[in-house]
Amino acid sequence: MGEPIKFDAYKILNTGTTLAVTTTSARTTLPTTGNGVNSNPSFVRLLPEAACYVKFGDGTVTATLNDILVQPNMAEIFSVRGCTNIAAITRTGTANLNVTPVEF
Repeated sequence: MGEPIKFDAYKILNTGTTLAVTTTSARTTLPTTGNGVNSNPSFVRLLPEAACYVKFGDGTVTATLNDILVQPNMAEIFSVRGCTNIAAITRTGTANLNVTPVEF
């Protein structure tokens, strides 16, 4: 039959942040884990209210319409090791993008 599929739940580490996204790239620092030892998250959960294009990086990161498309109301988890900021942009209109630090 093959190997069983393993499902791991994730743990929310701290309060997230909401980034107001428009047709101009917006940037914010990633929310911290709150544990004090290593406060940069390894993973974040993204949930946009409308389609957003996102990019992770440092304090100069800028999103374009060629970056990762995250669909509305579809939570996605990304590895962000080594990144401190997220940038996002919409093709049209506005959106709120919820960013939450998580771990597995």
